[in-house]
Amino acid sequence: MISNTGTLDASGKTGGSIVLTGRNIAQQGTLRADGMAGAGGSVTIAASAAYIDSSQALASVHGTGDTGGSIAVTGGTADGMAEEGSTGS
Repeated sequence: MISNTGTLDASGKTGGSIVLTGRNIAQQGTLRADGMAGAGGSVTIAASAAYIDSSQALASVHGTGDTGGSIAVTGGTADGMAEEGSTGS
C-alpha cells in the first residue's frame, strides 16, 4: 500500500515527473510537477488493485503559457481495500 499524506514536488524550470505505482494507492497529499519557466511535467498514478483519494488530494502540472503537463490515474477494482474506519485483510 502506498499512502501519500505529504508533498512530492518535482517542479523546476520545466516540470519533472512523479510516478506512483503499486497494488493499492491512497492519495491524500500534494503531487506537484510544475514548470516555472516552461512546460508542466507529468503525474502518473497506477494502482493494479485500488486507488482512493481524499478531498485534500492535489495533483498539479502547471506550466507557463499554454504548456500544461499531464495527469494519468489508472486503477483496478476496490477488492481488498479497507473502507474508511475499518481494517483490511
